[in-house]
Amino acid sequence: MEVTKLVAKELGVAQFQGSAPSASINGVTSMELTTPIGNFRVQLVKDTNALNVALEEGCKLAAYYNSQFWHEAITAEKLQIPCARFHSSFKIHDNIDDYAVYLTKFQKGNPKKDFELTDYEQVARQIAIMHSLNSRVVTSEFSTAVKENYENIRLYKRKIQSQLIEILSMALTNEHSVYFRSPGTVMEKVSILLHHISSVNQNSDDDFNNHPVICHGRLTSENCRFDENGNLVEILEWENIHLGNPAEDLTNLILSSSSTRFRRNKFMKVFHQYFYTLVDIRPPKYQLVDLKRWFRQSHPTAIIDGIERLLEILSDSSNEAEIRDAVERWESALEDSVDFITGNYLSDDKQVAGMTSNLKDVSFTTDFTSIYQKECSFGYRTDHIENVGEYNIKMSSVSILLFDTEKNAFLLVRQFRPAIFTTAVLSKENKPNLKDWNEIDWEKYDTEMGYTMELCAGLMDKPSLKPDETASEEISEECGYSVEPSDLVPISAFIVGSHTSGVTQYMYYAEINESKKISEGGGNFHEGEVITKVYISIEEAKRIVESDFADIRGPPGVLFAFQWWFLRQKLHSISIDSNIKWTPKITTKITLTGEFGNSKTCADYHMKPKRMTFTQNNMKRFWDLSTRPSTTCIIFYDSKEKCLILFQEFRPAVFIGRHRIMRENIKKDISAIEYDYSKQEWAHLLELPAKSIGTIVEAEHAKSVALSLAQDYGYSPTEKDLKVIAKTLVGIGQSGDAQFICLADVNGIQKVEPKYGKYTVETKPSTSAVLKSKAIENQAKIIPETSYESRLAEEEANLEILNEFLASLKQENVELENLDTIPKELILNARKLKAETGRAIYRQQNYSEGELDDSDLSKPPSKDNPHPFDPSTLPPVHSHSMLPFVNHSPVLRLLVDIGVNLAEIEHTTNIGRYLLRLRMEDIKQKVELMRNIGFLDDEIGKYLTRNPYFLLQDINDLQTRLNYLEMKKFNAKDRKKIVEGYRYWLNCNVELIDSRLGWIQKQFKLTAKLTREVVVKEPRIIMFGMGPIERIVKMLKNELGFGDQDLKTFVLTDPRIFMMDAKLVSRTYKYVRDVMKINNATILEHPLILRCSLSCIKSRHDFLRKMGRSNYKLADSKKVEEIIENDEEDVNDDNDDLVALEHFLHPSDAGFATLAAKTYPVAFEKFLRNS
Repeated sequence: MEVTKLVAKELGVAQFQGSAPSASINGVTSMELTTPIGNFRVQLVKDTNALNVALEEGCKLAAYYNSQFWHEAITAEKLQIPCARFHSSFKIHDNIDDYAVYLTKFQKGNPKKDFELTDYEQVARQIAIMHSLNSRVVTSEFSTAVKENYENIRLYKRKIQSQLIEILSMALTNEHSVYFRSPGTVMEKVSILLHHISSVNQNSDDDFNNHPVICHGRLTSENCRFDENGNLVEILEWENIHLGNPAEDLTNLILSSSSTRFRRNKFMKVFHQYFYTLVDIRPPKYQLVDLKRWFRQSHPTAIIDGIERLLEILSDSSNEAEIRDAVERWESALEDSVDFITGNYLSDDKQVAGMTSNLKDVSFTTDFTSIYQKECSFGYRTDHIENVGEYNIKMSSVSILLFDTEKNAFLLVRQFRPAIFTTAVLSKENKPNLKDWNEIDWEKYDTEMGYTMELCAGLMDKPSLKPDETASEEISEECGYSVEPSDLVPISAFIVGSHTSGVTQYMYYAEINESKKISEGGGNFHEGEVITKVYISIEEAKRIVESDFADIRGPPGVLFAFQWWFLRQKLHSISIDSNIKWTPKITTKITLTGEFGNSKTCADYHMKPKRMTFTQNNMKRFWDLSTRPSTTCIIFYDSKEKCLILFQEFRPAVFIGRHRIMRENIKKDISAIEYDYSKQEWAHLLELPAKSIGTIVEAEHAKSVALSLAQDYGYSPTEKDLKVIAKTLVGIGQSGDAQFICLADVNGIQKVEPKYGKYTVETKPSTSAVLKSKAIENQAKIIPETSYESRLAEEEANLEILNEFLASLKQENVELENLDTIPKELILNARKLKAETGRAIYRQQNYSEGELDDSDLSKPPSKDNPHPFDPSTLPPVHSHSMLPFVNHSPVLRLLVDIGVNLAEIEHTTNIGRYLLRLRMEDIKQKVELMRNIGFLDDEIGKYLTRNPYFLLQDINDLQTRLNYLEMKKFNAKDRKKIVEGYRYWLNCNVELIDSRLGWIQKQFKLTAKLTREVVVKEPRIIMFGMGPIERIVKMLKNELGFGDQDLKTFVLTDPRIFMMDAKLVSRTYKYVRDVMKINNATILEHPLILRCSLSCIKSRHDFLRKMGRSNYKLADSKKVEEIIENDEEDVNDDNDDLVALEHFLHPSDAGFATLAAKTYPVAFEKFLRNS
């Protein structure tokens, strides 16, 4: 009797259809059986006790025994992993041999030739589910079995590795060599990997092996099966199951199925999906950045392991396209592995371009409450004189000077600052008596006026984090690099805003390189925030520092940090100390009168705190301002005595601020603090003399004010004696003011009587301190009161105090435990969340209008039982958080149930009050609509967290917008890709979308089908409006000489060109055309060159010119005729000395050096360091 009939008989089925058995060497045979009760995979093991079972088959056999334990384990965990489920095992005899039969049941599907991001994410989610398997339910027998299996696999691989490499070497010299791009260098690269793997094994990263998970072992695209709807239904070949590193499976999948472009640009997106799926099930003990490091460590081993599969295809496949595709994938992955080792592997997980649209819908209000600033007035007495001052509660901050050791350049950030933009517009309006800023036409002003160049920086808005931990987090968020706090070098710490707030800024230095890169950074894009990274070469920084006038479009910290860096280089030391100490001379004593209240002393409309609301790049934002006039200050220097002259200032705000952070005062109201008047030195600081210059922000005006200021301090310099040396933007956050820095050498300047009499003793210095220093190059570092290390130690010691202090401010001094409507468990969870994430501090609701008098809060709201949790009567301002409402609001409970992160929403938006007023039916309809679009249940919550405004849209409008896409013949898959690719697509009305799509179609003369392809490829192309695209189009046609057909080619091949800054594209084009002699036809074949960094293009071209290889392969005459009429001379493409542009544009420096320059990567690296 046939084996299939015997198996069917054991299953109890009469009708079946069996596949042909797969080839077997010594004992194991596989086949598939289709029956009315399901699909079964049959493994037949003949003579299981025989000693002549081959090692390869023995590995498989061990896996079959493991599989029973494996499936028992995932069943116990109730995990829905798409794999064949163990069904049964039994023995049969077919009159010839005895067989042990192992049956698994599976769901039929087909492999995909070309994986898309959604396919990778499906697999990543399932792998994360598998890796979440609780080790406690895994039997010791199973654990032992997989370890034995893994040892067998390693022995087998070790045994055949040398044989495989020998066969590969032969393939590179026989008829198969034509499939390889550069067969002559393959073996050299393989040798590099083998040496690297050996070195890593000897010096292995312990952390790499400290998080073992159950790995599939051979996860490839061929082993992933999908149904007709594109859903992952099965993962095959579990023979290699073992305990390994979390990154191993996804590394194998990405290398076996992805293109070079996807692997370099999107690999972290796959790991993002994996990691956050794992976090939702069972949070791991490692971080996302660890996965990137492990991916790099697993990469070389996976490439060597992939040789076996590659040789199978070369020897067995008759499909030439399949062979070429397999070779191309493996060879490009091999190059990536070498790039990993040389540090040239790049990733651009997120790129944002061209977001510079003018502001719209600008408005201002003075009636608001801010978490970023809180002003109050206070009364104080000095020498029996009564005064009133202002204190502004703000947050301390951090800033970091970053230096890229590979690019040999500083990394700064460029971003839009509303406060700077506002003051720049006001100076142009020249309306000093303007009573209402809403009267200004803000839309006509270019937002470029509001962009600044700054150090990577951020507020210390997470009290649970130390200053260096906050700095580490800001580097990750803004610039995309992982820098451990321990790797930060402290530069200094100093008081800023001493006249009103007295907060501290901590400045650090850190070195970065590509090995530390985890993303492209960029800030919070969903808030409209666009942070662009800017590289400043050492030469450029030096020019800024040494220039006669340094115009810094950023804070003075940029100039200070550059000066510190160059001084450090000169001294060959990180620590730059000075022996200068200063003890203030107490001439003015302060006594607070205890009268604290709302700040009402500012009668000038321009100075009153305001909230600015505006729309930029189709996103509505708000920003809190408290503008101040610009100033000028003077550095007095005595060239004869080699000293700086600084002045002591009296600062009541600093005196208050230093008392508020004391442990005994944390929970006290500001008026209840017992001020220690023996600490009078806390109210005195050492500063440069400064004076307001009003609204005229010009160097000449600042100089004239400085000349008057100098006389106030006892010096009478002439215009020749005083120089304006720098302009900085000190108020980038809220005040928007600029400051000019002047320099005056007092040696030889006429001295006059100081005019202190016209100033009150509280606001002007009563004495000057002449400080002398023997520091190198006349550099002096002033250390007021305590050293930076002492300040840092004090900050760490008072961390708990600061946490309680900030919490008490936001809770308005009301204890959460005292409110019966909020369970204590909820309070503790909220505090735990804050401690873990540093994000969500849930504030107390202050019911002061009798809302609770007639309510039974133990019962749901109704007409007969109204209470504040009833959305229709909800007070709009009593709470700044949604947490107190979650247990009472069915809408919020539903959002939490579907995976919406309310803490993230309230941290990034202010729409909580609107969400509370939504109807349950509206939410359900919109969730169902998302399911119809194609979103999976676990994707809906994540989408709504990123775009909560979707919930505020009318359901009929949303359906209309989807119907529009369907009417325009976008299929279901494309519709989902559009909504995911540009999350705010469905927030735009049909008229807007239609007009922009129509404009694109008409502008580029596209058919409807081609228009759909462009939009699916880059949905964000409609987000900027038509103005930026039109500027690019005019520039390409009028300035660069491209025709209509060329523009059509551009938009079809690389639509992101039309999302770039026209000036940058024009600048790059002129260099490519005039210096590199590249014609338009060649650029049309390689549009990526117009999006590349000009500095990178220059450095590569200069290197090729030095190597004598700066001639490029241009498009041939036939191609020119097909693409564009061009009078360029024909070029012989067969000339080996010509550089192909695709090699010139290789993503890695190593690839460029090898393919374009025909040299070793180390030569190009040396050139970059020395250039």
